[in-house]
Amino acid sequence: MKNFIIRTITGAIFVSLVIGSIFWGKLAFNSLLLVFGLLAMKEYCYIANNLPNVRLNWIFACVGVLLILAPTMFLPYLSHSFEEFKFLSVSSTIIGSIICIVGIAVSELFTFKENNSLHNMSYYVLGLIFISISFLALSIINNNSSSFSTYSVPSSILLFACIWINDTGAYLFGTAFGKHKMAPNISPKKSWEGFVGGVFLVTFITTLLWKFNFLEVQYIFYAVITSLVATLGDLLESVFKRRAGVKDSGKLLPGHGGILDRLDSVLLAAPIILLLGTIIETII
Repeated sequence: MKNFIIRTITGAIFVSLVIGSIFWGKLAFNSLLLVFGLLAMKEYCYIANNLPNVRLNWIFACVGVLLILAPTMFLPYLSHSFEEFKFLSVSSTIIGSIICIVGIAVSELFTFKENNSLHNMSYYVLGLIFISISFLALSIINNNSSSFSTYSVPSSILLFACIWINDTGAYLFGTAFGKHKMAPNISPKKSWEGFVGGVFLVTFITTLLWKFNFLEVQYIFYAVITSLVATLGDLLESVFKRRAGVKDSGKLLPGHGGILDRLDSVLLAAPIILLLGTIIETII
């Protein structure tokens, strides 16, 4: 009971922080994303360092994330036109990525160890790509999102809401009806009943909102895709942690674990939703 109360309080604070920053403004949300990105990279290094023949320097890795995310998230606010905005965003991402890759290569050359240098470079690059792309996608979705309802609610709210609704539905249906394990060797508590329940609850609520003219119809499609991808993101992190023999990515959020534990579903869903949205808007 005590753990449930702690988990609930932590979750409420986390949700309030995310939603509050979105409504506060793009700079506030980007600042929060940058902090989350650095914390996520630190936790990624912690998990990776529990794997055999892998030794990552979390400070070096966080500098890499900072070089990619910070310019891309904040330099465009200095632009005076959309063309300049695009130029600053793309160029800062490319320059930051090049600096990171060169830095990783140089670092491994000077600290070369035959048994782990290749592993280190691989995991550095994997972490930088995944975390940078995911947080940049979240930033772009929020920066470029039009309101999806007649009440001027930012579209980025829908992404987080779908994840949280999916988690709630999966927990409730899984607890009540869960008998068929989805991936017992990866996440023993997940069941197919919970998975279906999560998707059902997301679909039901978004359809209901559309019926009452609160939601535009195309966002039901995005919501369902987000729900489907959310579970995959959770499972992928579970595979990573299980292989490393780690229960949680960190201890920052009591009752939840770390930032990666709380955002694993969002980090995979964001780039996929952004890609789908871009393709659909281009076609239409």
